[in-house]
Amino acid sequence: MATHILIVEDEPEIRELLNFSLTRAGFRVTEAESGESALQQLFNQLPDLVIVDWMLPGMSGVDLTGPKEPMATHILIVEDEPEIRELLNFSLTRAGFRVTEAESGESALQQLFNQLPDLVIVDWMLPGMSGVDLAKRIRKDEVTSSLPLMMLTARNDEADVLKSFDTGIDDYMSKPFSPKELIARIKALMRRSGVPEDELIEASGIQIDLSSHRLIIQGQNVNIGPTEYRLLELLMRHPDRVFERDQLLDRIWGRSTYIEIRTVDVHILRLRKVLKPFGLDGTIQTVRSVGYRFTPIS
Repeated sequence: MATHILIVEDEPEIRELLNFSLTRAGFRVTEAESGESALQQLFNQLPDLVIVDWMLPGMSGVDLTGPKEPMATHILIVEDEPEIRELLNFSLTRAGFRVTEAESGESALQQLFNQLPDLVIVDWMLPGMSGVDLAKRIRKDEVTSSLPLMMLTARNDEADVLKSFDTGIDDYMSKPFSPKELIARIKALMRRSGVPEDELIEASGIQIDLSSHRLIIQGQNVNIGPTEYRLLELLMRHPDRVFERDQLLDRIWGRSTYIEIRTVDVHILRLRKVLKPFGLDGTIQTVRSVGYRFTPIS
């Protein structure tokens, strides 16, 4: 069968021109006028290639194509003192982490709403919302409740340490601090949170190399889209845990982006297509009326 191309374009004249040119060149062409219509077609049948206009009505072409390529472990620093933020940023970036910053608890919550980091470092004495109150907010939210949290503060009384742990802080470090010790503690905390020290997630012959962002299955390098990579990474970090579709939308695309819930089904279908040649598509299981989970094959 001829190569199948889906055109996602709201301008009829441009669609017609693209259809004519591609059909003449021997391709099989289908069309969609919007991102929502494209998702419906993708759910029913996967094309070999998709041509997307950026400025679509409703969902934009960027929203349709999904998030950017995955990057290094992402750490959010919540610290109001510029000098300490700069030192933390320099030390962590040099150690290979991707760093973003927030000067207050309110700013941190906004960033968490847009994109989830892998770990949060919080100062106690922030302007407005304190670091302890921020930790409570993070732990109460279903989407952020499992985020690893580290308190980095000048307060080092035993009562303060115990209060931090009671509010959901995973690790506590006093200022002034050693950057080397901080990095060692971060790596240990990430390991306890499900990320191996060598940045390799492995199960059932599937390997995700977090440092090089490669997928290796049964010894072979496998091409995978950025969205499917992030989905597989999330599911493999939490084997046998069921994620609802809404949870996957929030974690993969972020809350600030409006995406149809069927988008999750489309990308799960693509992920299974990647795993199927190796007989591993069954590791991505559907939990009826709930969502999806990754179950390793013994």
